[in-house]
Amino acid sequence: MPVWGRDLKSKKIGTYAVQALSPRPSRITAILEEAKKWGDREFIVYGDRRISFSEFLGSCTAVATQFRGRGVQAGKPALVLGANSPEWLAAFWGLAGCGAIVAQGNAWWSADEIVEATELLKPSVIVADKKRLGLIRADSRLSAISVVAIEEVAAWCDTSRQVMHEFPDGDEEDPAVLIFTSGTTGKPKAAVLSHRAGISALHTIYVARGKTPDCMSSSDPQMTLLCSNPLFHVGGFLLQSQCLLSGHRLVLIEGRFDAAQVLGLIEREKVNIWSTVPTLLARALAHPDIALRDLRSVKTFSAAGSMVDPDLIAAARKAFPEARAGGGTTYGMTESGGSATLIGGEDYVSHPNSCGRALPGCELVIREPDAEGVGEILIRSPSAMSGYWRDPSNNIVDEEGWVHSGDLGRIDSDGYLYVVGRSKDIIIRGGENVSSSAVENALMQHPDVEEVAVLGLPHRDLGEEVAAIVVVKSGFSGSAATFSDHLTARLGYFQIPTRWAIRSEPLPVNASGKIMKAVLKKNWKDQAKLEHAGV
Repeated sequence: MPVWGRDLKSKKIGTYAVQALSPRPSRITAILEEAKKWGDREFIVYGDRRISFSEFLGSCTAVATQFRGRGVQAGKPALVLGANSPEWLAAFWGLAGCGAIVAQGNAWWSADEIVEATELLKPSVIVADKKRLGLIRADSRLSAISVVAIEEVAAWCDTSRQVMHEFPDGDEEDPAVLIFTSGTTGKPKAAVLSHRAGISALHTIYVARGKTPDCMSSSDPQMTLLCSNPLFHVGGFLLQSQCLLSGHRLVLIEGRFDAAQVLGLIEREKVNIWSTVPTLLARALAHPDIALRDLRSVKTFSAAGSMVDPDLIAAARKAFPEARAGGGTTYGMTESGGSATLIGGEDYVSHPNSCGRALPGCELVIREPDAEGVGEILIRSPSAMSGYWRDPSNNIVDEEGWVHSGDLGRIDSDGYLYVVGRSKDIIIRGGENVSSSAVENALMQHPDVEEVAVLGLPHRDLGEEVAAIVVVKSGFSGSAATFSDHLTARLGYFQIPTRWAIRSEPLPVNASGKIMKAVLKKNWKDQAKLEHAGV
C-alpha cells in the first residue's frame, strides 16, 4: 500500500526547489489503491442510488478497459464534460487508470468555449453528458472528435465488477490532471497538475489535520460529506479524492443547486461535513425551511472559493448547532493546486477574518507590501501547477517557483493570512471566475458596440455580479437584451452580465489611455441609462 510520510524534503522542479512531504505516492491512482480498504462501505449517494466502494472500484476498472479499447492512450489528454454524477467520477478514474491526462471541462461552457478547449487539448476522447453532448453534436467543428456519452459509461459500469487492474507506472512529474481556469486573458486555460502536485495537494491537508491516509482503517467511523461544488473545479478533485482516501460517504446533488433540496439532503443523509462556497451557504441559511430541518448531524462546514464574510460563518454556526466551532475556510487557487492555507475550529473563531496559516510545505510571501503590509500574495507549494497546457509563455509561476496570485493580502506576525482584495481583472461570481476581458472581447464583436467595460459589482447572494457598461454607436435603438442575446452563444451563462449601462458618451480613461474601471464602479448609479437583464 502507498506510504504517506510526514518529513519535508527539498524537491527540485526545473529552476527552483520546493519542500515536499516524503515519502509519498508517485501517482494519483494510489488514491484508488487506498480506497480498496473500505470494501462494501457506501461511497456515493446520488438520489435513490447507493454505490459502495467495491462497486465503484470495479466500475472504474470496467470503464478503463472500455477506454483502452477505444484507443485512449497513456500520456494523452481526454476531456470529461458534464454535471456532477457517479458516471463523471467513474469516467475520471477510468481515464486515470488508463494513464490518460484527465481534463476536467467546465460544464457551463458555451459551444464556442468547448471548441476552444478541444483545439487546445486535442483530446483522444470527450466524455459528455446529455446537455453537453447536444452542444457537441450540433457543432460541425467538433465532428472529428471521438465522443462517449455518459450513459454509455453508465452501461460499462453495470456490465462488469472486475478486480482492479494494475495501473500504468511513470514519473511523478508527468501531467495527471488538467483543470481549466478563465484567467485574465479570457480563453479557457488548462492548469497542468502533475501526479506530484495532485498527491501533494492532498498530502499537505492530511498532515495538517494530523492523520495521514495510511493510518486510517476500516474500523474508523465513517463520515458523510455533502459536495455542492462542481467536480470539475480543483476543489471538486480534492473533495472526491478525500472521500476515497478517508472512506467518507460522498453525497452528490442531483441537478442544479436548490436550497430546500440541500437542507433536505443534510437531514435525510445525516450529513456531517458540508464543503461549499459562500454563495450557496448563504442561500441555504436564508431559506425558510431551515427552521424546519434537523441539522444536528453537521459537525463541520467550510466555505471557500471567494472572500468569506465572518457574519456568514457566524450565522452558519447558529444554524448548525453541533458545529459551533466547526466552521472553516481555505485560501488557494487552481494554479496552486487548491488549498495553500487552512483554518478551522476554535482557531477560526479567534481569527474570523483570516484564511489561516500555510499548509506544510507551502510558503507565502507578500510582494511589494505597502505601509499596512498589504501586497500581492505569492505562493510556493509542492502542489502548484507545472504551467498552462501548451501555453509556456503565459505562466504566472516565476523562475523561483512563486505563483503570482493576483490577490491582495497581508500576513500577521503569527503567520495568519488575510485576503483583502484582488489586483487582477477577475470577477468571482458565486465562486466561479469570470474574466472581464473575455466578456469585453465577446461584446466588441457586436456591430453596435463602440467600446465596453466589464466589472464586478457587489452582490449579496453571489458575492459579485457581472456588470457591463456599453458605449453604443450612433443610431442604436435596442436594449441590454440585444447584447445579452448576443453573448448567449459565445459565453457560459455565468459570464453574461446581469447589470447593464448603455451610453453614448466615451468611457473615462487615464493618462495611459486605460479605461478607469475604478471610477466607473464608484459612479455606477450615475450611469446614463441603467437596465437589468435579470439574474
